[in-house]
Amino acid sequence: MAATRSEGVWVDDETIIYHADDLRNVWSIKASTGERQKLFNWSAVTPDGFSGHFALSPDRTRLLSNPQNGVWSPTQDLFICDLHGQNVRTVWEDAHNDIEDFNALWLPGDRFVWCRSGLPKPDQREMAIVTCRLGDTNYEVLTDWQGLKWPLAASPDGSQILFLKEIPPRGGGMELAIMNADGTQDRKFSDRTFVLVANSSGIGARWFARAAARR
Repeated sequence: MAATRSEGVWVDDETIIYHADDLRNVWSIKASTGERQKLFNWSAVTPDGFSGHFALSPDRTRLLSNPQNGVWSPTQDLFICDLHGQNVRTVWEDAHNDIEDFNALWLPGDRFVWCRSGLPKPDQREMAIVTCRLGDTNYEVLTDWQGLKWPLAASPDGSQILFLKEIPPRGGGMELAIMNADGTQDRKFSDRTFVLVANSSGIGARWFARAAARR
């Protein structure tokens, strides 16, 4: 089994929750001392483990993620659990085998924004950013399906979303874009373009942290 990147979220000023790169155990660690404590194992929550990306709820008491489908790619499902892997609830699920849902963000009001990826043609993959609330049976599309896009981070109040967008033609690079959480004012954020690399989701968290510090 190939290892993947680790990922973590700040719960408070002192505590970070993260998973190891084997996508099994979830740990908490004290930022000041480095003291670790095992919280739970993902296999107790979902049999095949999870996708490697998780998000923290605005009240910082629950985690949002996707289960795996057994071959190390996300399924069509999104689920939530508490910080000890208990009280599991499904946010979204469907039966389309050619659709994947991933890189979900948790906004205030139990609203979720994520990337929905499909194969409209055998040689073409398209993506859109979609949203729903806990308990919804339908989602709303916030972007069209032109070019590669997925959310990186939400502003602290949940009103804006930073996301990656591919510059056509495919392989022409990536740019950062920002839009309101209701899908309006989709706009280019920076003139700088870059090549997509692993762990690009860290860009969004750093950008909103810097923006907050400038206020």
